Amino acid sequence: MGCGWEGGAGRDLGVRGGARPGASSPRAAGPLHHSPLTQAQLCILADDTDSPDYKKLIEALCAERNVNLISVPTKLQLGEIAGLCRIDSDGNAKNVVACSCAVVTDYGEESEGLSVLQEYLKGR
Repeated sequence: MGCGWEGGAGRDLGVRGGARPGASSPRAAGPLHHSPLTQAQLCILADDTDSPDYKKLIEALCAERNVNLISVPTKLQLGEIAGLCRIDSDGNAKNVVACSCAVVTDYGEESEGLSVLQEYLKGR
């Protein structure tokens, strides 16, 4: 179920680059309890989530509502993907806030990253 984030593969999926704040970035709805899964197009779950029950709940809700679910190894990586950080002048993430789950409700404008992500989701 993982997206293979290690070694830069997450960047190849278009998730990382497309999630930066900006006019063409996807709309992340934030914490799941604030996001109706009926509007979700993608759910990203951190493998190192503190509670196994929470992880099972998210997986079950996504399966029940036919929401695409991918995983990343750590909450810090997901926080960076979701834009819960500052980007320094060199383009590096600083002060990243950990995030267990993020939901995308709108992918934004068409982009190469979005195309790669959609191809990945089709191939699963």
